[in-house]
Amino acid sequence: MRDTAPVTRDDPGRPRLFTRDYVLTTLGTFSFFASFMYLLSVLPDYIDEIGGEEWQVGLVVGAFGLLPLLMRPHVGRWCDQGRRLLMMRLATLVFALALFLMVFSQDVWSLLALRLVQGAGMALWPTPATALAAEIIPVARRGEGLGFFGMAASGAQITMPALGVVIADAWGFDAVFIVSAVTALATLAFTIGVQEPRGAPAGEGGAPPTLFPRGAIFPMTIFLTFTFAWSAAATFLPLLGKERDLGNVGLFFLVMGVMTVLARPTAGRISDRVGRVRVAVVGLLVAAAGMLLLAQAQAGLMMLVAGGVTGLGFAAVHTTMLALAIDRVRLGQRGGATAIFQVAWDLGQLIAGVGLGFVASAIDVETVFWVSGVLLLLGVAALLGGRTRGWTRPHATALAGAAE
Repeated sequence: MRDTAPVTRDDPGRPRLFTRDYVLTTLGTFSFFASFMYLLSVLPDYIDEIGGEEWQVGLVVGAFGLLPLLMRPHVGRWCDQGRRLLMMRLATLVFALALFLMVFSQDVWSLLALRLVQGAGMALWPTPATALAAEIIPVARRGEGLGFFGMAASGAQITMPALGVVIADAWGFDAVFIVSAVTALATLAFTIGVQEPRGAPAGEGGAPPTLFPRGAIFPMTIFLTFTFAWSAAATFLPLLGKERDLGNVGLFFLVMGVMTVLARPTAGRISDRVGRVRVAVVGLLVAAAGMLLLAQAQAGLMMLVAGGVTGLGFAAVHTTMLALAIDRVRLGQRGGATAIFQVAWDLGQLIAGVGLGFVASAIDVETVFWVSGVLLLLGVAALLGGRTRGWTRPHATALAGAAE
């Protein structure tokens, strides 16, 4: 049973991938995620400094996903109505404002409010940008193209968390917030030369935009198992690092990002040829191993190994499941499929941040990572079970070319 659309195997006949619009959209995505990643390793420490407790760390970090969770389905429908660039530009302004106002936040509850606003900005960029990239990428190179596009967020993850720690140590937390805000504003420059592809408006192929494209729900559910694990690391690794003296935990995200960047295009290219499920199963198993290694890490080196292993798993799972979500919907519903898929980030942050915060308080921080590893293994079983039921088959219109 095939779980991907057929591809063109001969290089001379392969359509062009690196067009101007594709490159600018990818660079803009790197800049946008860079503004977010600066905070990744410093926000839990900042919350601790202003008097927050462990459960409040989970609440503030996890609440970031609340507004995107509510907004993304509507954002996906607006994407399919041809409003992607408008939302991307609005996102940078909202994100920059919320980041700048964090300079004046001196208590957990005002910080929580600003994180909710940031969540609105996060809902308004990744979904339109990914939908735009999916529209631009030729269908025969969908997995590969999404793999290269995914390098943008992963590339930001490579340096920005560690750089955020360096900036905080040298100039304080306020400097991190200001640098993040300026980076968000700079993202606007990359959207100027991009044009909406022709053929992108609603109803393409006879399919009206919808809030919840059913074909994308199963791939989103599988990816949710990884976002849960990633959110656990983003929220609680700084606390585990302090407890075990693991050093700069930003280096975990650095190594993870490097391995993700290196593996994404290859994972996507292989999935174009052998199928999405095979690559995703390997990715889930590898990511589970990364979480279990992290649970047992007693030294910085073991933490870095766990980061590399987790990065390989992320590259495979994210690239293949995103491509599968787009494969499984009708033309004219790619924005909706992208939005539903990215809901996994919001649910993962919300559930892991809040739920695992109580686990960390009631048991210990290490248990958070054991739970995450087991959930990834359950994701493997769910994916294989879904394949037998036909939940990974592409929709017939997935064979149609993307808009030129």
